[in-house]
Order: sequence, then C-alpha cells, then structure tokens
Amino acid sequence: MKINFIPTKRFIFLLFAGIVPLIAGGTWVEPFMVFLVYNLIVITLSFVDYFFISPCFISVNRITEDNFSIGIKNSVKISLINRGFFSLTLEVKDDYPFQFKSDRKRIFTLTIPPKESREIEYFLTPLKRGKYSFGHIYLRLYSFLGLTGRRISIEKKHDVKVYPDLQNISRYQLMAIKGHLQRSGIKPVRIPGHGMEFESLREYMPDDEYRSINWKASARRGRLIVNQYDVEKSQNIMILIDAGRLMTGMAGEMAKIDYAVNAALMLCYVCTLRGDNAGLLVFGKDIKSYLPPGKGKKHLHMILETLYEVTPEFVETNYPVCFKFLGTKSRKRSLIFLFTDLLDKDSSEELVKYFPLLFPHHIPFCVTIKDPVIKDIAFKDCTSSKEVYEQAVGQHVLWERKKTITVMEKKGVYTLDALPSELSVRVINEYLKIKSKARL
Repeated sequence: MKINFIPTKRFIFLLFAGIVPLIAGGTWVEPFMVFLVYNLIVITLSFVDYFFISPCFISVNRITEDNFSIGIKNSVKISLINRGFFSLTLEVKDDYPFQFKSDRKRIFTLTIPPKESREIEYFLTPLKRGKYSFGHIYLRLYSFLGLTGRRISIEKKHDVKVYPDLQNISRYQLMAIKGHLQRSGIKPVRIPGHGMEFESLREYMPDDEYRSINWKASARRGRLIVNQYDVEKSQNIMILIDAGRLMTGMAGEMAKIDYAVNAALMLCYVCTLRGDNAGLLVFGKDIKSYLPPGKGKKHLHMILETLYEVTPEFVETNYPVCFKFLGTKSRKRSLIFLFTDLLDKDSSEELVKYFPLLFPHHIPFCVTIKDPVIKDIAFKDCTSSKEVYEQAVGQHVLWERKKTITVMEKKGVYTLDALPSELSVRVINEYLKIKSKARL
C-alpha cells in the first residue's frame, strides 16, 4: 500500500489568507505574530484532518467472477467500508485490463457516512479470449474538513480468464426452464421427429406422411391415427473450426473466430442436452486440436477448455489435411458443422472441392459469417461517386460468396451464411431442424 499527501484547494486558500495581516500594515511584530499563529492553527487542523483519513479507517475489496465471457458485459463490484467516526469522500479508480471495454468512466466519486459501506458496480466487456490481470485499486480520500487528502494505492491483483460466451448457456438454461426459448428465436428443445424411437399416437393431420399411419389403431378408433416418433439420440455431431487466415478478420468489435467459438460452444451444449455426442476439431495449416464425440458435463468442460485456447493464425487453411484426418477418425455417420469464411471462388477452391466429398456418408454443413460492414456498404443509399464505387465492390463480394455457397449446395452441402449477432441462434435452429426431420 502506497500513501501520498494531497493538499486541497481549501488548504492552500487558507494558507494564503494568512498574508492579509501582513499586508494590512502596522508594526511588523503584531502582523507577523498573527500570521504565525494563524498558519500554525491551519497546519494543526490539516494534521488533524490527515489523521481522520487514515487508511486503517477504510476497507476495500474487488468482487468479480474468475471466468469472464467474451463479448458480454461482465460485472465488477468494489466494496468499500468506512470504519471511522467521520464521513469520507472518495475518488476510486480501478486498474482493470486495458483490453477490456468499460461502460463507465474509470473514476468514481462517492461519500461514505461513518460505520457504513457502499458498493460500486461497473461492467467490462472483453473482446478477446485469454488470461488477463487486474491491478491496484487507487483511492483519494478526503475527510469532512476537506483540508488535506490521501492518495492510496491498494494492491488487489488477481487474474481472470476470458472464455467463450458462458452467459449464453446460462440464459439458454433459464429460458428453457421458463419455456421462453421462442422469444430469443430458438425453437423448442424437444421436437417430435421421424426417428426410430416410438413416442405416442395422435390423430392424423393433413401434412402427415402416409407411412406414419398406424392402420391397426385407425381401425380400432374409426379414424386415422399416426405414430409419433421421438428424435433419435446418441448421434455424432462433429464441429470443425477453421483457425486460418480468413477467420482473423473482424466482424464488428470481435474477430470472426470468436463468434464461431461462441456458436460452437452453444451448439455443443444443446447437442449434449439432447443426448447427442459432440466432437470438436480445430485446424489451420495443420490439425491443432481434436476431441472425439462424447457427452456429459466432463466432456463439455473439455470442449470449453479447448475452445478457450483457440487462436487464429495468418496462414492458408489446409482443408485436405483436415478432411483426411476427419475421415480416419470419424467412421460413424455424423452431422458435420464447419465454421469458416468465404471470399471468392479462388480462395475457396479447396473447400468447394473437398468438403462435399463427405456427402453422402456424412451430412456436411458449412457455416459462414457475414461481415456487417460489407453488407451495409452494399445496400446503403449512395450520395457520391466514391460511395457508388464502394457499393459496387461490396455487392461483388456478396455475389462471389453467394455463388460459392450455391455451388456447395448443389453438391449436397447444407449452408448457412449469418450475421455475427444471429449466428448462435440460427446454427441451433438448423441443428434442431435436421434432427426433427431425421436426416441424420
């Protein structure tokens, strides 16, 4: 703890006020004695004031979670207790990691009555995964006299880890319990499908398939009855994350790979929740991480720790190595989600060539992330020749992406091109849709 003396404006004003008797005139002895006694009183009061703001009268503590979520506002609280007998006015500054984005100014001002406590809360938004350190908490204390202050540096260093969006999972759990998933755009978790597991009987609806009609039950009841099947479980869902050059680009405030990691974590959670086996493969120029399909809390934690360490590299992605590795490891029919990005036909040549080869043994699903800036440029109203040119370039980029996506769709690949803010919800909906139609 470091302590520094701070003379206030009030203290300096009172000291200079003591010059008045000297200016007033008279014999030099009397004005000087008045000046001396006056300043002695001011200095004595300042020492008394300084004693009232002793560091032993203030208690400070920072309260945070050990794990933060990327791209989400994470709460930070500073608890302050005034143990003294007089009110204290404080200026508080927390030394949080400079890479975090704060929702408020760095300096907080407040007054704490004697024997009472106050709590400051602010929110930090990390924009990159990794390990970060909080530093000191800096205080400026002033007592009720306001003659002096103390500058105090309190060592409160501790580390936090920034993980993929963990709060999204908590929100999903809460909304699933309350039955409000549809409000967030996610379809209900439990969807009857055409799997092999019989669930119940119900009356025939006009859009039901004839093969689902239970003729014996229909004869007994005198009306058409259909079998309703539950979606099959314990199926393999492989999640592939491209950690190459194309995923280093920014989409808003975060890199594209961070949006992909958030969506992948959410997808893994929903898969395990529905009884499927979720696997993970991270690749760039070479294979970086691989987790075979599994389920359960322990497996989900392993996926979380693997995603925490995913870092993109400025290298060209080696798709043939990835798909060859996947072919040797994943023999069972799987739904394969590939999170990557597209620019044009040339840069995506290997992806278009090799990814469709997984079909029909597997179900390949290519997920790409739209750049909201390019989308805005391509469809904005133009007022100058420069903007017209930018719009033409933006529309050409979107057209090239669309053309590449269309080629893959014709080869049997499912595709999804979504904005970063919609990515997690739309990927989950596509997974649920495939499961409900028993395509796996």
